[in-house]
Amino acid sequence: MSRLPNPMNHPTEQQKMLLEKMEKKRGHIDGMYLTLLNHPDLTEKVSDLGGFLRFGSTLKGKYREFIILYCARKFDAEYEWIKHLPHAIEEGVGQALIDTIHQGAEHFEEPYESLVAVANCALKLENIPKPLQDRAIDIVGVEGLLEVVTLVNFYRMIAGIIFCFDVPLPEKVS
Repeated sequence: MSRLPNPMNHPTEQQKMLLEKMEKKRGHIDGMYLTLLNHPDLTEKVSDLGGFLRFGSTLKGKYREFIILYCARKFDAEYEWIKHLPHAIEEGVGQALIDTIHQGAEHFEEPYESLVAVANCALKLENIPKPLQDRAIDIVGVEGLLEVVTLVNFYRMIAGIIFCFDVPLPEKVS
């Protein structure tokens, strides 16, 4: 498998500054963001969006992390699963629900059933039917619905980077 070089072996000033900025906000940086640091401007934009989705969105943390784990399972993205499992537990996603996701389930109790249905529409690039859209808005609001769709596609992009460049599993879970 082919990997991009670790830019921190011979970092530019821009890469050093960006890594320091990301570590202040996120803690330890490894794997995917190190790979992205080969393109600092792109890394900054991806990190900003990821930071907003994680730290600034209107979604409840348990919904956000549930959706991320669901996507990680759908993509078979072990990296994403490892990185977000501790966050899911911290945000209140119960172990039984985590186990159900990990087993590949497609059906859940509400409100998770509606969130999964929205996620699946996003994954399939399909229109969200009006009744589902209304249920989702009742659960997370209009902004939250937009964030769910964005979150799904953000983690699709992250999975693409992970798989295309054979990003190693996390050195440690942060």
